[in-house]
Amino acid sequence: MKKLNLVVYLCLFQIALLAQYSTQAIHFDSLTRELKQAKTDTARRDLLFQRGLANQFVDAKQSQADFRAAMRVSRAIGDEDRLLGDLLTLGYSYAMTGEPVKSIHLLQEALRYIEKKKEDASMALAFLANNYEAQGDLQRALHYARQSYQEYEARLKRKLFLDNRGYPAGPMRLGQLFEKLGQRDSAMYYAQVAQRRIQEIPLEGWFPYFYCQICNLLGKLYLQSNQTQEALQYFRTGLREGIRADFPSAINESKLSLAKYYAQVNRLDSAIHHATEAYLGASKIRGFEVMQAAANSLRKTYEQQGNYAKALYYNDLSVAARDSVSGAEKVREVQNLTFKEEQRQQKILQEIETKRIAYQNRVKMYSLLGVLLGALLLAFILYRNNQHKQRANALLQAQKEEIDSQKTQLQSSLETLKSTQAQLIQSEKLASLGELTAGIAHEIQNPLNFVNNFSELSAELAQELKEEVEKIELDKALIIDLANDLASNQEKINHHGQRASAIVKGMLEHSRTSTGVKEPTDLNALADEYLRLAYHGLRAKDSSFNATLETHFDPDLPLVSVVPPDIGRVLLNLINNAFYTVQQRASVGVTSSHADTVYQPTVTISTQKIDNQILIKVKDNGNGIPEAIRDKIFQPFFTTKPTGQGTGLGLSLAYDIVTKGHGGTLKAQSTENEGTEFILSLPVLV
Repeated sequence: MKKLNLVVYLCLFQIALLAQYSTQAIHFDSLTRELKQAKTDTARRDLLFQRGLANQFVDAKQSQADFRAAMRVSRAIGDEDRLLGDLLTLGYSYAMTGEPVKSIHLLQEALRYIEKKKEDASMALAFLANNYEAQGDLQRALHYARQSYQEYEARLKRKLFLDNRGYPAGPMRLGQLFEKLGQRDSAMYYAQVAQRRIQEIPLEGWFPYFYCQICNLLGKLYLQSNQTQEALQYFRTGLREGIRADFPSAINESKLSLAKYYAQVNRLDSAIHHATEAYLGASKIRGFEVMQAAANSLRKTYEQQGNYAKALYYNDLSVAARDSVSGAEKVREVQNLTFKEEQRQQKILQEIETKRIAYQNRVKMYSLLGVLLGALLLAFILYRNNQHKQRANALLQAQKEEIDSQKTQLQSSLETLKSTQAQLIQSEKLASLGELTAGIAHEIQNPLNFVNNFSELSAELAQELKEEVEKIELDKALIIDLANDLASNQEKINHHGQRASAIVKGMLEHSRTSTGVKEPTDLNALADEYLRLAYHGLRAKDSSFNATLETHFDPDLPLVSVVPPDIGRVLLNLINNAFYTVQQRASVGVTSSHADTVYQPTVTISTQKIDNQILIKVKDNGNGIPEAIRDKIFQPFFTTKPTGQGTGLGLSLAYDIVTKGHGGTLKAQSTENEGTEFILSLPVLV
């Protein structure tokens, strides 16, 4: 479609050349020699077309003969794109030379090709409006101008113009027609629409010619409302653009507009000068409409000066130019052609209506047959379905009873599975608690030893104080020292008692069922506490085990809203797994990656804040996780520990707590024989 768009606009560009003097010498003889040597019909057609363009301002009749010859070749070779260009070009040429009947005939044929190819018809419709306007049939001209405008707007909205360069011929023609009818507001509206559209297009090729027409139209409208400065500005802009692009038709129309302006402001000499130049320029290119308007303007101006002889002379020239375009015989021919075209359109509409009625009748007949066949088919299907339904009901009843029985069994199995799952989860929690017990006992033992030692010391101090008080001569300084020592011991006993209480409280927090309530938590302290408890718990089971504990806590880590028992359970599981793997590697007596270094079990825990995420990393230098099972470690009931040492729920529960309960992530990075690192990521909620 875009290819045809290019052809249509190329043709329109060539049509515009009919109104333009070439700035370069056209070698007619050279084109004629090339035409004689043309070897193909396509080359011959193109040379005829070019010679017609070149000869337009020298010999219009010969030019039109070349266009007709080019058109015959296009028909003979069946090239509809070139034929469309010939029709539009010759139709516009006939309009310029005052032959509206031939012009309308060709333009109507061009429209049929455009409709067939579903291309832009706005320019051809605008040319038809020009012809009918020249004949004085303004209502028919308005009809075609409106069609041109509607076609242009529809294609503009659908972005069907090549490079979005559609020319607004429709709104410009409507503005010109409404100006002739004296409907200034409507004329101004369409003129401004055309102006906005043309300003969106680069003024090159044939577009400056139409821009001049829009400027002249706006100037006329402003002149009619006595806005003379605005009118003069538009007239001068039109003339300047016409001279810059070297379009004689545009120059003549602009000079005619300036003549009307100078006549209205009573500068009659300037009016005569510009009208005379417009008439002479239009006569060179057979522009009869401008010739008639310029002669009529000169007649009025000379009458205003009292020079009736010249007024009569230009009146005769005006009549002659008008008759060249719209004589009575030509009007009749145009009306006859219009009548034939309307009859053709009416015949087409009647044929379409006849076909539509026949089609509707066929549809009704086929619909009736379809309904009858459908009714018979439906009756057969209903009968057959009734037979199947009776047999199916018995089968469905038996299947329903079997399904109910299976449902009951499945529900029972599901309840059993839920109960087993709850027991396994509780077992995992109790196992986790059991692993903490030894570590907690070790932690409690230290403060209890302090409490016992300071209690015994306080008892001795109390006895000494009692003996001192029973003496006749009291040593007040000694009594004060003893009292101070007792008070200090009591503070230390209280401090270590509270420490033991806190450890017990932490144990209870871990063992109780989580409430799911999140609270701001110091993750550094939480991680450090569970690292120590896990280590002491393992040491309590195996006193020979030793490991290096490394912590790298971010000192600027903010408090994070989490469920402390749940995150503690996650950390405990990860840390216990780390201790388990380094213990397994240490038990086989391997060396480290450096051949001369004895393996040293190491567990590292670190925290870090990156953007809006808190990272907790638990790293070990154990055996690592084999690549074949890395994707399974977070699956429920999957474990690599010997039977009886693991439930396979630890990492699965930890993964659910982090991802579902806290909106975080839990990932594992592992290299065999080098170690594993679990990365726990939690969002910081601002």
